[in-house]
Amino acid sequence: MCLCAFATLCQILYESVVCPSCGCLCDDIDIVVEENRVKSIRNVCEWGISKFLFTKKFTSNVKRGRVEKPMIREKTLIKTNYETAISRAVDILKGSKKPLIYGLTNSGYNAQKIALNIARRLKGLFEPRGAALLSSYYAAMGDSNFYVAPLEEIRNNADLIIYWGCNPIHSTPRHLARYSVYPRGRCKERGSQDRVVFTVDVAENEMGKLSRRFLQVERGTDFMVMETMVKLLKGETVEDYKGDIATIENMVRQMTKVSYGAIFFGLGLSAKDNAKRNVENLMALVKELNSKARFVILPLYDDFNTSGVIQLLIRELKSPMPADFSGDHGAKNSKYSLLENLHEVDAALVVGDDPFWSLSSEKSDLLKEIPMVLIDPYWTRTTNKAKVVFPTAVTGIEAEGVAYRMDGLPLKLKKVMESEYPSDESILGDIYQRLYKEVP
Repeated sequence: MCLCAFATLCQILYESVVCPSCGCLCDDIDIVVEENRVKSIRNVCEWGISKFLFTKKFTSNVKRGRVEKPMIREKTLIKTNYETAISRAVDILKGSKKPLIYGLTNSGYNAQKIALNIARRLKGLFEPRGAALLSSYYAAMGDSNFYVAPLEEIRNNADLIIYWGCNPIHSTPRHLARYSVYPRGRCKERGSQDRVVFTVDVAENEMGKLSRRFLQVERGTDFMVMETMVKLLKGETVEDYKGDIATIENMVRQMTKVSYGAIFFGLGLSAKDNAKRNVENLMALVKELNSKARFVILPLYDDFNTSGVIQLLIRELKSPMPADFSGDHGAKNSKYSLLENLHEVDAALVVGDDPFWSLSSEKSDLLKEIPMVLIDPYWTRTTNKAKVVFPTAVTGIEAEGVAYRMDGLPLKLKKVMESEYPSDESILGDIYQRLYKEVP
């Protein structure tokens, strides 16, 4: 829709745009673009504003540094053209015996699929960011979808919301307003007055002010809290738990009184490599709660298409686990994370992630020793460590795509601005085509 007040000034209104900031994928964003810049934006959180203005998270007046040109490393990173960068990237990947394809939670579904095919072609490893926690969740879920619900169902019915190991105010800011605490639902017409909120975390945060109960736990002991709750629900005696048992008992009593509960968990449950144990115990708690009332559980994704890459793995390989194609019999999906085998990897293709910020120093040190190809719109800590760097358009703003909301709903991402940069899907496609010709 073009709103032209003057012949030289054309404003384009894009309505009901999907916001590519987090796993909520809010689909009610209205944007006015003038001269290829955002003039105004409505129905968006502060993080979304930062995304559309290309600024730092929650800091809309500080621009993020864009990678301006493809770069290859000689003694230092030097600018080059895309063809030269693709040739260098292909040489690195095809010369590798066990490459790692990593990241991809900020890419569209089609880009993720091409990256998976690259890993398959190279007989490498494929792992999305946060795989240990999310693979554990889907594996514990098994073939049952009974414990999952659309966000709209939760909004309409939930009278108890639990946030465990996550802070939605920072990771998914509009989640509280659209789906959990504040919105009026079909059966919850008074919004927050009809709901109780619990938060479980290792440190006090803003959610404490919104929660009826805030349970602070020692880092790495979440699974013990879950086990204790299950025992209390079963009417068993608890003698060995040393934490805040009074608050836990109060929370459990409230859990048994509600008609519909929803638990959202985050990366905090990955602490001290306890992801698998935490998620399995949390799932056991949810199953026990369902003997009392309807309870559902969903991961709270801070990257906008984490759900998409897990859906891809399930659809293509029948398993949510990271994929290891290095054997002679196709993909192996037996581990919740392949990063424990990082010492075996001899090259890496990183897409839309900053592992030198998100991974432990031990794993980062291993990445320093291998050649790395990076595909990312922005300068990060990883940029200075890479052998080849590709700048890209930002998916959902400068390039179209498909993303899956945290509850598994696929949504179309629109292109609202022009860009001089190709999409990550295009770059990955070019790399794959070259590999297809050169790698038997």
